[in-house]
Amino acid sequence: MPSSSTSRKRMRPIRSWHSAMESGVNDIVLLGATGGRLDHSIGNIHLLYACLQKGVKASIVDEKNRLYILDQGKTYRLGEIWGKYISFLPLTEEVHGITLKGFKYPLTDRDIRIGTSLCISNELAENTGTITFRDGVLICVESHD
Repeated sequence: MPSSSTSRKRMRPIRSWHSAMESGVNDIVLLGATGGRLDHSIGNIHLLYACLQKGVKASIVDEKNRLYILDQGKTYRLGEIWGKYISFLPLTEEVHGITLKGFKYPLTDRDIRIGTSLCISNELAENTGTITFRDGVLICVESHD
């Protein structure tokens, strides 16, 4: 049940994605966006980027994953992530200066490019973990088996 300070709009699927962004909605969760055709799944990830550009928080959620786009750092907390694993994949050609603290596989000021698997299937090693980076855009996937 939404609190009195939270308003939720039920939008018609797919056709109302852009309408939702334009109507003042500030958080969109897309369900059913990862099954079936890969071209549709990739297109839906690109829709997340369009939301990011408009300042709208958006994610794709399925049974095993929560996927969203990052253009700035983020803090992760045990019990709040979707599953055990957190992966970071570049959406832009390069992402510069990635630092991971509190993760099983920490990094300090590393650059990654499209085509790397360096930041796939990491895990929190502490109660909180942070990612920071200087520039670029990342796809973040929180997942479980």
